[in-house]
Amino acid sequence: MSNNYLSDEELLKLMAEVEDEGLVKAPDRIEKNVLREIHIKKKKVTDFRLYCMRVGLSVAAAIAILFVGPFNPLVQTEVPSREVVEQSRVVASKEEAMAERDIMTKEEAIKDKGALEKISDVQLLIENKIEEYLR
Repeated sequence: MSNNYLSDEELLKLMAEVEDEGLVKAPDRIEKNVLREIHIKKKKVTDFRLYCMRVGLSVAAAIAILFVGPFNPLVQTEVPSREVVEQSRVVASKEEAMAERDIMTKEEAIKDKGALEKISDVQLLIENKIEEYLR
């Protein structure tokens, strides 16, 4: 049976050599880097807690406004009755509304050269779209 383990004497010799060599020195910047990382993590935790507190206070303020608003005499407004609204509402008849609009007759539209060009442009565009779709 072959074993790859060190014998007791070899193990003691190895331990003595390691102890005699002394400790390995860490890089010079490691302390600064570790302290900086710790500071960054603490700052992130603090920032997150402040953010949570702000959000919580905002939610609490919004809820307070929702509940206090209706009881505030400065905010309360009187809702008018249906009769008052109907009396103050002015509704124009269809004829009055149509008279206010500037509507061209069919003949005026045909005589208007710009309108004919627009119609032909739109017709050409529609035909092109149909051809593209059918391809």
